[in-house]
Amino acid sequence: MITNKTLHHLHDAWCVLMLTMLTLGGIQTSLAFTTTDRSLAYNSWKNAFYFTSNGNGYFRDQEGSGSVQYFWQFGSDMEVVEAAVALGLDTTNTVNALCAGFTNQNGLNWSWDTYNDDVMGVGRAFVGAYQLTGNRTWLTLAQSGFDLGYSRGYDSTNGGIVECTSGCVVTTETADGCIVPGYYLGQDLPNSGYTTKAQNLYKFLTNYEYIASSGMVEGTPNSGISSTSTSDYGFFMQDSVLLGHTSNAQAASAYEMSRWDVVFGNVAGSPGFCLRAMGQSGINVAWAQQACDNAWSFRNSRGIVSDWSYRVSDSVPVNTYDAMQLAMGMLAVPPINTVTLTINSAIYAPTNGANGGTNVTSLVAGKVSNNTLSLAVNNTTLGGDPSPNNVKALTIICTVGGHQETVIVPENSTANIMYATGTMVSATYLPVNGSNAGTNVLSRFGTVHGVTICNSTMGGDPAPGNAKELKMVYSVGGNSETAVVLENAELNLF
Repeated sequence: MITNKTLHHLHDAWCVLMLTMLTLGGIQTSLAFTTTDRSLAYNSWKNAFYFTSNGNGYFRDQEGSGSVQYFWQFGSDMEVVEAAVALGLDTTNTVNALCAGFTNQNGLNWSWDTYNDDVMGVGRAFVGAYQLTGNRTWLTLAQSGFDLGYSRGYDSTNGGIVECTSGCVVTTETADGCIVPGYYLGQDLPNSGYTTKAQNLYKFLTNYEYIASSGMVEGTPNSGISSTSTSDYGFFMQDSVLLGHTSNAQAASAYEMSRWDVVFGNVAGSPGFCLRAMGQSGINVAWAQQACDNAWSFRNSRGIVSDWSYRVSDSVPVNTYDAMQLAMGMLAVPPINTVTLTINSAIYAPTNGANGGTNVTSLVAGKVSNNTLSLAVNNTTLGGDPSPNNVKALTIICTVGGHQETVIVPENSTANIMYATGTMVSATYLPVNGSNAGTNVLSRFGTVHGVTICNSTMGGDPAPGNAKELKMVYSVGGNSETAVVLENAELNLF
């Protein structure tokens, strides 16, 4: 019997002999934070800081304080709640209450806040609120916030956003989450003009604040000095993945990891935003899990964290924004006991590079059900032809069980991606029509990493002239599961 195999994903490919010899088996880890811990972390944070008044929701700025969290920090708190709702840990009632509380506290016209990244950043929270509730009032406010910051701050000289209306320390910047709301406004309104703005702002980032040779994200344009805020790295990673530049995100993540250890230099510059990007993108997830687990070990008796390197005395009141960082990270980074298939990006593009293709991430992600994706790859299913008369392919970057994988599926074939773990019990190569019992090919998967299912790799043709398939039976937690891979499709074991 073959043991300790992990069946991560299956996807179509042409029949080419492809045998890579690797030792199989799951990655061993000592990480401890689980879905139960994640729920406790979120609820502890919310219980410590959230309150309602006249039906409106608010976050106080510190434990025991009567003061409401400041404008942009309030928006970040809202994003954490939205992540919890997406995981089933809260409801849209809390989202609507917070939107009402925010507008009651700050009004509908945010021009009094002179920081352009503030008003555009709060737009992120309201876009998220719209996506969860369908309330277009929140979408309109998101649009207003983005428009306000963009109109006041856009610098036509180099294409970035001036941070504030006067007396800015940083002359021009875009990293603080300004691109994300523009990207989603382009989709949700819909209005391609916002998509173009997001793309142009990203060009500014790569031209003036990103060093491709090292992955460094600068704090000040053209300074040659890394940002001291991990949130800048997080937003750059998020922007890069959204716009289809995953290699930039990977390089920035590698630089960030080399600069800060898992305690993030003792909470340097909002690490929750960086962890969120890692979790959402699937980049360096194992490291992000370690960072979350490390911080969670220093929670106080109320289940909240103020410092990432030691436990702060229970008598010391904790700031909401400090405590929010771990909640944000743990809601995005997959716990050790979760089985997940997450679509990080999906680009449908011509294989000859004639153009950048179409970002179909949301469309593809919406097809995932029970950690399985089965999707025909063609112009109809993917919403149109991004490059007429050219051969195309769908490139999917996904996270399966905490590991990032890339799947390239040719046009007019099918993407079949699934995640499952367990012990393979049997593997049989047989005719689809059942004309005979087929061949036992279990031994062929002892050290195989990637193999295309066809006669040459399966040791012969068990039914000449008939379509064939590989049927695998594996045991997961005492239950028997079956997976089927059609002839001429590629099987990958990780």
